[in-house]
Amino acid sequence: MGNAGDASHKQSAVARAARKPKAVPTPWQNLHRYYGLADATDIMEGMVAYERYNIVMRRLAEKYTYPVDAVCAVFCSLSPNSDYWGNLRSTVSVLHGINEGRPSSDIVVSTYGHCKSRAVAYATGAKSFTAETKGPKILNFYHNILEPHSNRWVTIDGHMVGVLRDDRKGTMKELLIKPGQYQDYATLLKHFAFNQFMLPCQMQAILWFVRKRLLNVVYDGQFDLFGDKGDVWKTIRDVDTIKPYSRRDAKLMKALHGDTEDERTQARFELFGGLNAEE
Repeated sequence: MGNAGDASHKQSAVARAARKPKAVPTPWQNLHRYYGLADATDIMEGMVAYERYNIVMRRLAEKYTYPVDAVCAVFCSLSPNSDYWGNLRSTVSVLHGINEGRPSSDIVVSTYGHCKSRAVAYATGAKSFTAETKGPKILNFYHNILEPHSNRWVTIDGHMVGVLRDDRKGTMKELLIKPGQYQDYATLLKHFAFNQFMLPCQMQAILWFVRKRLLNVVYDGQFDLFGDKGDVWKTIRDVDTIKPYSRRDAKLMKALHGDTEDERTQARFELFGGLNAEE
């Protein structure tokens, strides 16, 4: 009887343990975990990512004769629903279009119309980006690009929220956070970055690359035929190769969501030169 009782007691203990919910990792633990998954490329490119964005913005400012802060404002205001290459082309579309004296209606971008209207206003000086912008994410993104060596700013986007929550399934819209949560997450990431003796924006960029790699959002290997091996994610771009969008491009953007795969493939080929756009 004693042996049977012991066995029954052990089985009950096992059943209770199985029913007991597993402890959910804290955001701080998730930061440690994801940083531990960073490879040499993630770290190398993350450390200089915002410096590289700043270089591209400065080159665009010189080419199109705008202040650097205005170019950063245009780039950031056009970032919603855009990949990096599309964001750059939209930025050039606005800067080039204004220089050509075109009305806003004739300027083609890859994002929403209200984003274009804001970008035009910031480029022409009709409005101030920092005075008009209330959202903490876009404001921090702007300052990270404009001031890549500042420890004050850090961008908490959907990828970063995914890291803090260890959520690899949520979409960028599902990973949105409230303004109050933004400051909590930003403070946590700053402390974590300082513990690793780096700037918050550097840590954020490293973890951004880690998550993209884990989700298989990868760069297109065909770029390696003519790219810089030290810039795997192709952050630095030759500004002379960034062309403004045309009206035909606007039609191709619609075709990206066409009914047939052939239609979508042809649109991707014409818009991106046969290469997949990065997310």
